[in-house]
Amino acid sequence: MYKMTPKLQKQYEELILNMQKKTFQSGGGKPPAMLIESANKNKESLKDEYFQLLSVEIEKIKKLYNALNEDNYKDDLRIIYNLLHEIRGQAGTFDYILLSHVANEACILLTTLFKGGSQKFEVSKHLFGIFFDHCF
Repeated sequence: MYKMTPKLQKQYEELILNMQKKTFQSGGGKPPAMLIESANKNKESLKDEYFQLLSVEIEKIKKLYNALNEDNYKDDLRIIYNLLHEIRGQAGTFDYILLSHVANEACILLTTLFKGGSQKFEVSKHLFGIFFDHCF
């Protein structure tokens, strides 16, 4: 059995005591439920800002997508993929689960474009365009 040093034993006992009191120094001594409630309120206050950012991100994606051609598509698709990946995570943070799933599916669909030759590029670009028009 592992034997704790006196210092570690004291830290462990303090941690247990804090957990029993349900207070933590990092949260200013507030109970976890109160900290979670505060974080959720802050998250709610940022939703309008998120939607403004989201509309800018979607416009960036549309411009890049409309400018895709076989010469530049891999670099632009990486940018589009990264933007969609960010949307996926951010949407989940703000509890927009459907948007998060749609962005995830778009990321998956984009991976087919990364692997394409000319025929596959055109078919994949067309499919992604249909998907993007209906979802965004």
